[in-house]
Amino acid sequence: MRISIFYDSHCGLCRRTMRLLKRLDWFGKLRPVDFHNHDERRRYAPEIPEAKLDKVIHMRFPNGKTMKGFSAFRDLAWRLPALWPVAPFLYLPGAKLIGDRIYARIAERRKKCTHEDCKMR
Repeated sequence: MRISIFYDSHCGLCRRTMRLLKRLDWFGKLRPVDFHNHDERRRYAPEIPEAKLDKVIHMRFPNGKTMKGFSAFRDLAWRLPALWPVAPFLYLPGAKLIGDRIYARIAERRKKCTHEDCKMR
């Protein structure tokens, strides 16, 4: 069973992140879902409004559990062998507080980037 990761295909940073995650997904555990694709979104997370998906990354597990933001990244680190060396450090005291703050700053600024790769396609 695969984990759905909802990302913003209109965001250059998000597209690059998904390309990287696909390369690190050696065992095919991830299913990238562009939340702008309404059919895909309805299929994998019909109850999550697009506005919420647009704020932070969401991961949906086959059992229906959903994680988002830094917590999703932290969990993902255990599922991708290339990130295993980093995963324990994401659980050190204070790591979640710091990680949540850094993630929030990046997430709120991601659409303000004027770099060519970041412009909406």
